Amino acid sequence: MKKVETLTRIKDAEEQAKKMKSDALKEKEKIVRNAKRESLFVLENMEKKATELHKEKLSEVEADIQRERGRLLEDGRKQAETLKAEASSRIGEAVDFLTKKFEDGVLHAETKRDE
Repeated sequence: MKKVETLTRIKDAEEQAKKMKSDALKEKEKIVRNAKRESLFVLENMEKKATELHKEKLSEVEADIQRERGRLLEDGRKQAETLKAEASSRIGEAVDFLTKKFEDGVLHAETKRDE
């Protein structure tokens, strides 16, 4: 009877080992599934954060561009006003210069016609 008992114990131990192996494999698959699910979740969150950060940086850059554009336009307006003021103050000189040129041209033309 000892032999039968020993064989039964061996068979029970093999069954137990087989069950432990099966349980370990199931646990491994569960851990792998959970890890994959978690990594997908982390990846999605990181993609969302990256997209948000990209939008924030893009907005900042666009705001900087608009500020610089406004500054350049204002500088251009100031320069135009300065040039306009300088030109206005010299209109009398320009009129005198052109009148003199015209008169010289007329006198020169009359002299040539008289010749």
